[in-house]
Amino acid sequence: MLYLVKEREDATLTLMASGSELMPCLKAACYLAPLGIKANVVSVPCLDLFNEQDAAYKARVINPNTKVLAVEAATATEYYRYADDVLGMETFGASAPANLLFEKFGFTQEGIMKRACKLVGVEYKEVAVGECKL
Repeated sequence: MLYLVKEREDATLTLMASGSELMPCLKAACYLAPLGIKANVVSVPCLDLFNEQDAAYKARVINPNTKVLAVEAATATEYYRYADDVLGMETFGASAPANLLFEKFGFTQEGIMKRACKLVGVEYKEVAVGECKL
């Protein structure tokens, strides 16, 4: 199943993620708001179960009026069924501590923000905001 973790009125973007990618997506959604991008965030604990749901349920979870960016620190081709763009692994064999690999491959708040901005056609800028309310 999928769960709508963060919903914003008039969202223009939906971020989909599972596991360790979820928190960077929540942070990215918070920091995208000052750039004019309102983002929903969806947790994807089991894509197979979501595939079995009816269209009405899927539309409640993934707003069809938004662009969708899926974030998966693994091979993520199955996300293209729902996503307009996928930030996923396209290589094999990298070995290092997880935080270094996340940085290298863009699975960070900044990396997700840059990819999201490109998807919705907004220029990326570093944003200084106070404490985000996740």
